[in-house]
Amino acid sequence: MRVGADRALVDVTAPAGGPKVVAIDLDAADVSTVFTDDRSAFTSVQLSPVDARLYLTD
Repeated sequence: MRVGADRALVDVTAPAGGPKVVAIDLDAADVSTVFTDDRSAFTSVQLSPVDARLYLTD
């Protein structure tokens, strides 16, 4: 996830090639794509408080 982002969100309805995971920066009122592809579908995202890794559930 990019620096400054406060939250990550999974779009479970994203079409093929659409943004599957997005980062949300509340201070800048900005949304940016973190991950996209043509085949996957995710149901949840977790951000580790220990090492800031992003974990996805399919």
